[in-house]
Amino acid sequence: MVSDLFSSVDPNSLRNVALGLSGGSLLLALIALKVLKSMVMRVVGVVVFVALSLALFAQRSELQSCVDSAKNAAAGLTSNSTTASQFQCTFMGFDVDVNP
Repeated sequence: MVSDLFSSVDPNSLRNVALGLSGGSLLLALIALKVLKSMVMRVVGVVVFVALSLALFAQRSELQSCVDSAKNAAAGLTSNSTTASQFQCTFMGFDVDVNP
């Protein structure tokens, strides 16, 4: 079900969502610093949210490079080769269809 959701989403929209979630994760890290009382919980919370933010930002960059590669490959296709609908990239382990 989730894989169907990712396959139907535009890669550009998915990149924007990843950027928003990355920023939101950093915001949650700052909130965790204020709300959590124990120093250990603060450190654990900040590490988790910063790691999530970095992972989402890295996936955003990989998705962009994959889309660029698909566009370059589609530019070199002839009419009897692979169709543009066969290009796929991955985002957080899910396949995303790319229409260059």
